[in-house]
Amino acid sequence: RTYRRRMEFRHLTDMLRTHLGNLRQYGNLFDTDESKSSNKVRGWDGWTNDSIELHLQTRFAQLETASVLHRYTEGFRTCEDIFNILQVSQARRKVDASAPPPKAKLMASYYEKLTTLFWVSQNHLFHAYAWFK
Repeated sequence: RTYRRRMEFRHLTDMLRTHLGNLRQYGNLFDTDESKSSNKVRGWDGWTNDSIELHLQTRFAQLETASVLHRYTEGFRTCEDIFNILQVSQARRKVDASAPPPKAKLMASYYEKLTTLFWVSQNHLFHAYAWFK
């Protein structure tokens, strides 16, 4: 694949980041009966295991494309989005112990991309820590 539409990619990532921010702010963290009535996002049932997994898969594809395009600023922002989604997942697991953690293959891919981003930005300490993880 050859990607050349860098500005469109940036607009897409900004739009996805805005949607994620709205879901974190106005959407429910848990899908209980009483919280569904206070949900301010139409058509959103709250953070379920499937929605977290789909958000992570979308962000990993975004991170892969950012590294192919050598858009490292977008890559850093995407890593921040992934971190925010992982925080939602961790908060969900604190309340519901049956909620599964993110897949190990996805996390390995995440840390692999982090090593590349930290190496390019010359953050050698973080690069080493990402390799450690």
